[in-house]
Amino acid sequence: MYSKTITKTESNRVNDVMYYVNTNNLVKLKSLSLINKHNVNTIIDNVNNYTALHYSLRLPDNNICQYLLEVGANPELKTKDGKDAYDIAVQFNKKYLYESKIKQKNDRIKDLEDDCVHLNKKIKIEHDAKEYLLQSVNNYQSQIILYKEDNKKLKEENKHLKENIVTLVDKNTRLNKSVDSLLQNSRK
Repeated sequence: MYSKTITKTESNRVNDVMYYVNTNNLVKLKSLSLINKHNVNTIIDNVNNYTALHYSLRLPDNNICQYLLEVGANPELKTKDGKDAYDIAVQFNKKYLYESKIKQKNDRIKDLEDDCVHLNKKIKIEHDAKEYLLQSVNNYQSQIILYKEDNKKLKEENKHLKENIVTLVDKNTRLNKSVDSLLQNSRK
């Protein structure tokens, strides 16, 4: 991953940036507004593909490097020999930079661990909900079986009631005939 290469119109600015970085003049670098988030990753050395951050890591003081990182310098940009700012920081014993990378990685690991805890809680909630639903389904199936048995019994009882009604209607019909017959006989 490489940043943009400078054009001729940027040449003076780039020379100024290189000069103030190499002379460790943070005040001048800030006051001239030579570095901002839009140009902080510009290559200032076409031979080695160095950005201002790569150069600042060679300085004994860390102020310019920290300023460049605050402005948005990308420590993962590679030089022509394939080194990023972390590699150069190790080479020049700039512990704060590679320790910051370790801290970033540890923070990312912590975030991932937190995400895992959250996902495990969510999975447990979903598992508990699934178990509850399965138990509910089993209860409903048991109730359906009971209702079917009750329905079968009710149908059987209904059949017996219909038979009893038919029998009673027959008896009632015979009784009515008997009463009619008795009444007719009594009139005669």
